[in-house]
Amino acid sequence: MMFRTTSHDSALEKEEVLYRQLGSLDAEQVAVALLELSRGDVNLERAAATCLQYLNDEDRCVRQCAVNSLTVLARRGAPLDLRATIYTLQRISMNGDDLNGSIPDALVVLQGIHLSRERWVQPLQDDYA
Repeated sequence: MMFRTTSHDSALEKEEVLYRQLGSLDAEQVAVALLELSRGDVNLERAAATCLQYLNDEDRCVRQCAVNSLTVLARRGAPLDLRATIYTLQRISMNGDDLNGSIPDALVVLQGIHLSRERWVQPLQDDYA
């Protein structure tokens, strides 16, 4: 008896392939996997945690892809601790490497998302009485 694979099954298989690809010694494969994680139908929390791990990678391209992927994941609503992520990116940037503008761009996006979430979580109290 054959079973049909559902799109959910194929998405899970693709996600696992991407996570295996992250274990590669080839920096280009790791960078591509990080970018694919941010775009795919994946567990956003796991993808964000993975990208955070690669912010300190020795390869500059991998770090840049991790920053770009975090930005995309934040836009997609990944449950990131935005304050901690912003602080981490600021610390990396202070060390003199803004990754060709990726970090300043990411900071603008993440700070905007953070302010937007704060505003909607704790709206201003106006007295309408």
